[in-house]
Amino acid sequence: MEPRILLVAAATGTQSGATIKALVASSTPGVSIRALVRSKASEKAQALVGVELVEGSFDDSQSLKNALVGVDSAFLVTTPFGEGQSPEAEIRQGKAFIDAAKGAGVKHLVFTSVEGAERKTGIPHADGKHEIEQHLFASGMRYTVVRPVIFMDLFPLSVGAELAINLWTLEVFLRGRKLQMVASEDIGWSFLSASFGWFCAQALLNPADYGGRQIPLAGDALTMAEVRATYAKVTGQTPWNLYLLPGFLVKWLPIPPLFLKTLTVSIFYMWYGSTAGYEADVEARRAEHPAMMTFETWLSRKIKAA
Repeated sequence: MEPRILLVAAATGTQSGATIKALVASSTPGVSIRALVRSKASEKAQALVGVELVEGSFDDSQSLKNALVGVDSAFLVTTPFGEGQSPEAEIRQGKAFIDAAKGAGVKHLVFTSVEGAERKTGIPHADGKHEIEQHLFASGMRYTVVRPVIFMDLFPLSVGAELAINLWTLEVFLRGRKLQMVASEDIGWSFLSASFGWFCAQALLNPADYGGRQIPLAGDALTMAEVRATYAKVTGQTPWNLYLLPGFLVKWLPIPPLFLKTLTVSIFYMWYGSTAGYEADVEARRAEHPAMMTFETWLSRKIKAA
């Protein structure tokens, strides 16, 4: 088998870290993994196992060219959040990486987007990823786009005021409809259960099978009543029920609960409440990867690991 180099960008991040772990665990003959990091000396970079560390930045074109030399397939994740970041910065960085990958002769690029980005939601970070997706499609490179829905990790583990407020907020927007969710990879048990990392690793390792695919990724879909029942089953405590008029939501926006910490997330929930919301095929993803976690499995394991 001809040797292949797989590059994972932003390697110290949650999504990239899960992808690296899944790649290392696969022990695929002839495959070596290159991790793009800002600093090799950082604690997070040093914690990466089984990879070649290379330094680089999305804003440094020469460092990207150096990192991509000889790479067969690459994984790209971008974010508008964090110090110095914005939707505009994310778009610029995503396009720069795609251009550098194409220039280096990379054959296949896996990009992690967000479910709904293909439908132009009006949500800043989703529309930014839509623009990056379009740049990737126009590049002519073989691609795989993975579009996760909201991460289960946004739910608090304890049954208390924070959970009650968040469940009420979601109920206001969803009006009894189901919320699609997927387990994130920043978890304390076997990363083989981390569905996101599994799908991205499979795409990198099997470009012939995953090339050209756009994969909406969800592991469960529950109403808030079902979420309450799950908390009660797993923790033995029934979440509080808040009986407030929807107008009280305005009161919470200046001091928002977990799901409304940013204007972007607020816009997301307004979009979800006024449209069909996420449109991932949960059963199809489970058929492809039976180890995908349900919300109950995620909550049980997360609490045990805490």
